[in-house]
Amino acid sequence: MRRCIPGLAMYVVLIGSASSLQAAMISMTIDPMYGSTENTGATGLIEFSFVEDGADDLLVVAIHNTTPPSIGSKLTAVGFEWPTSLSLPLSFASGGTSIYFDEI
Repeated sequence: MRRCIPGLAMYVVLIGSASSLQAAMISMTIDPMYGSTENTGATGLIEFSFVEDGADDLLVVAIHNTTPPSIGSKLTAVGFEWPTSLSLPLSFASGGTSIYFDEI
């Protein structure tokens, strides 16, 4: 599992194993040049990786805060919504830890 570099990245990892096969990765850039309602200057990078682990398909989400410290702003949250067609149980990691998340 990935380790977090304090202040630079937050990794959200769903359970994986050494026998997992890595599939496609999708990267999303968060940047004020694409539009921002708050105009804070915060930037970030979100990477979605899809992993096959036996009969299971797992999603790994890595959220990187790329905001320069010199501007005094931070990326504080990213929203992610499951499609309503997926009837998966939700898990909230109160206090930043859970069996599902590496580090929050």
